[in-house]
Amino acid sequence: CLQLAVPEPPQIHISTAFFPAAILPGVPEGQQCDLVVHSSDSVFFYCHQSILRSKSSNNFGDLLLDGSTQSSFHPVPAPSAPSPTLAGRSTSDGQVPHTTSHPSLPRSLSAGTQQGRPHVLWVPENSRTINIVLHEFYGMPFERYGPDLDILSNTLDALKKYGRSVPDQTSEIWSAVLRWVDKHPIRVYSIAAAHAMESVCIQASEHTLPVPLSVVSEADAYGMGALYLRRLFFLHMGRAEALRRILALPPAEAPMVPGCPAEHEAKLRLNWRAAEGDLLTSGLPENVSPSQILTAFGSVIGATTCGVCRAVVQERISNTLLKWSQVKRTI
Repeated sequence: CLQLAVPEPPQIHISTAFFPAAILPGVPEGQQCDLVVHSSDSVFFYCHQSILRSKSSNNFGDLLLDGSTQSSFHPVPAPSAPSPTLAGRSTSDGQVPHTTSHPSLPRSLSAGTQQGRPHVLWVPENSRTINIVLHEFYGMPFERYGPDLDILSNTLDALKKYGRSVPDQTSEIWSAVLRWVDKHPIRVYSIAAAHAMESVCIQASEHTLPVPLSVVSEADAYGMGALYLRRLFFLHMGRAEALRRILALPPAEAPMVPGCPAEHEAKLRLNWRAAEGDLLTSGLPENVSPSQILTAFGSVIGATTCGVCRAVVQERISNTLLKWSQVKRTI
C-alpha cells in the first residue's frame, strides 16, 4: 500500500516570559492579556494594553488605538503556556532562551474578534530587543538573558520610540550597559550619550582614557552628538595639557638646587627634560600612570651623585604625582 508522509504542523514561537498564563507584575489577578506583540522574527509576546498605555507617553508609539478602532488589529488565539522544561534552560552561550515553540492552531480559530481574543501588534524590532523592552515596561529583571550592547542600544531606541521615558539610574538597563564599559568604553559612552544618560557617560569617560580618540568611528561620533563628543575630546586633550604643565621645568634663571654646582644643575635639567619628553610622547599622555612617572624620573635620580639633588628630585616627583592625581579623570 502507498504510505504518505504526514508533514509536521508548522511551529509558532512564544515568549517564555510573556505567554497567556504568565503572572506578570502590575496585572490584577484574573485579568487576561488583550494584546500580542509580534516581533520581526515572528515571536509572540502576550501583553496587556493597560500596562503599555500606563507606562507610555504616546500610546506605545501610537500603535495602541482607542476602542473604536481596535478592529484594525489582527486577532489570534492564545495557545497553552510554554513548556517548563525549556523556559529555564540555558543555551550553549550561557543565555536563557526567551522563546519556545508550539504547534500552530487551525487558521479557522484565528478569525474574528468576537470571542475576546487578543489582538496582534506587529513591530519591526526583533524578539531579543522586544523581550527587553517589555521587561522594562513591566518592571521585570532581564539580566538572565545577557543582552549584548547592540540589543541594549536597540532597546533604548525602542523605549524612546514607544514613549517610555529614559530609565533613571536605578534602572537595570543602566547597569547592563555599564557591564560592557571595560571591553567597549567608546561604544558604551556613545550609547549613553545618545540617550543623555549622564551618569553612565561620566563613568564611561574614565574608561576611554586608554583608548586613542582616533578609533572613534563616525557612527559613534554621530551617536554621541556634538556636546558629548566635545566633552570627551576636551577630557583627553585637557589631561594631556595638564601633564605638560605639571612636568614643565622651572625657569633657567631660577636655580633648581641652591648651592649645587652649575654642571650638576645643567645635567639635572637635561635629564628631567628627557624624561618629560618620554612621557609626553608616550602615545597617550592623558593616561600616563603613576608608575610610568616614577619609572621615567627614577632615572633622573640615578644619574646624579649629588645627595641634595637626589632629595630635591624625589620631592619634585612626589609633588608631580600629587598634582597629577588631582587632575579630573572624567567629563
